[in-house]
Amino acid sequence: MRIVRETGQRVTLSGVRDAYFNGEFEACIALAEEFRARSAEDATEVTFLRARSLLALNRQDQALETVRNLRLSDRPLDEYLTAQLLLGAAYVALGQIKPGLDILARAQVAAADAHPTVQAELRVFHAQALYRLKRLDEAQRLLDEVPSTADIIYARALEYSGWIALAREEFPVAVERFRAALRCIDRCRRYDRFVESKALYGLAFLCGELPRLDLWPEIRERALRFDWTVSGVAVWRYWFALEASFATEMRGELAASVQWATLAEDVSPSESCRIIAWCRLAARLGRYGESGAHAYFLTRARAAYDRLARDGRLLDEPSLSLTLAEEFVHGGNPEDAAALLTYYAQTVVPGRLGNPDEARLETTRLLVQGQLEESRGERAHAEANYKQALARFQGHGFHRRAAIVAYRLAALTGDERYFDLVSSTLHDADDAYWVKQNIARSRLAMRLSDRQTTVLRLVSEGKTNKEIASVCGVSFFTARNTVRELLRILDARTRGDLSAIAVARGVAFR
Repeated sequence: MRIVRETGQRVTLSGVRDAYFNGEFEACIALAEEFRARSAEDATEVTFLRARSLLALNRQDQALETVRNLRLSDRPLDEYLTAQLLLGAAYVALGQIKPGLDILARAQVAAADAHPTVQAELRVFHAQALYRLKRLDEAQRLLDEVPSTADIIYARALEYSGWIALAREEFPVAVERFRAALRCIDRCRRYDRFVESKALYGLAFLCGELPRLDLWPEIRERALRFDWTVSGVAVWRYWFALEASFATEMRGELAASVQWATLAEDVSPSESCRIIAWCRLAARLGRYGESGAHAYFLTRARAAYDRLARDGRLLDEPSLSLTLAEEFVHGGNPEDAAALLTYYAQTVVPGRLGNPDEARLETTRLLVQGQLEESRGERAHAEANYKQALARFQGHGFHRRAAIVAYRLAALTGDERYFDLVSSTLHDADDAYWVKQNIARSRLAMRLSDRQTTVLRLVSEGKTNKEIASVCGVSFFTARNTVRELLRILDARTRGDLSAIAVARGVAFR
């Protein structure tokens, strides 16, 4: 809903309220600036609505200035506490968590006689500050005290409970809390588009990572109804589109997967995010044999990365160097991948110590390091890194990524346990999903005969069909047909591909 006001029409308090409660924060700010108060109470309420809208739009410094300009020493308790909760929230959003938390904690103590709505909102803001400090149990206790009668504030509490459950790696709980937040929004008198967009992103992330592919139809239907063009939700639209690309790929909706990844590219809120979207497109297309498309998007990503490096903006997104390194390995550029992994270890990691995503990023690094070592023929080192990554991804509950690592281990070692792990983890994924395709081929490839294994090794040594026939004591035609069988069984296009497979499987060494 858009708030439209005729020229010359007087701005009313109800008009400012309607703009805010309908989620039209830009309109609320504009109307608040034109509003002419008839009482101190009206002026204070409009100032609060303006500050809330500024906070919603991530304009925390302006929200801080707006609230600081109020004089509330002789005003009622509820107004004083509302100002304090907005001040505390602004400080927390600006990264000044300790002073913000102190303000919110003092206000919480003073709120025993406050209006229930003020108390509920204080609990949510206080919980958000505690969440930023990873004091998850304290944060959840406050959110549990928010009554279901608190309308949109209760929806916010449910949504934030979802992120707490996600941080605790209680994924089924997170799924239900995000879904509950969306159901709550549908019953609320007021609306908050940020709760809806963030809950949708949280569900899309869990849909692809657990994986819980049965969730996708519900998520997709709601996401298509949601207005992603409104101000302030661009970043959530980007991450939702990226996660939707993974979910649809696993469901076998390959065209939709490309469309979602392309949308992520189109709406990227930063150059770092755009590079990640290009890497996603490279991966999505490259894993299905479109090597030209992989090279095209990887080239674009590399050029943009180099520009960021020159401008000193590489730390905008901590996963950037790892994402790009993985695609360099797949693109046959191991030295570029190695340089990115070194940059990550020396520059990114020191600045991320203690962050919630630190463990996940380190596990991703182990996976990429394993892929790099496998590409170099360092099988033992690759296997060791893969095993560490597998154990960590399983421990975190990120089963899609665990299945990818298990596939790498299965292809590398031939161990049936890894084949079975992939099958059980991805039992709901479509057979067209690249991991399921490749695991089936790898299982077939592990059944090579002694002659096929010998021929594979000889191909990797650069032997011609005539030379292979001589070494094996067979006819030229038998040697030629065996090479053709290997190309088919191993899904290789060239003798060079066969050589790479031989190295990866330990049949030959570089």
